[in-house]
Amino acid sequence: MQINQVITLVNQVLIKYDEKRYFSQFVSEMLIICRKIIILLNVLHIKSIAVLPTWQHTGFETSQK
Repeated sequence: MQINQVITLVNQVLIKYDEKRYFSQFVSEMLIICRKIIILLNVLHIKSIAVLPTWQHTGFETSQK
């Protein structure tokens, strides 16, 4: 193996390591955000504040037939 090939191989390994490290940091940050959302929803639930996600509905219709 020539020195250029070794350098190229080392660079490829380092790039892969960086990609995995950044992905790991991203996942960690997303887990922290999800945890904060769950804590917020739990606090709202304990305080009996109704929070309906946008995809849920109350079944109340404003239009009269």
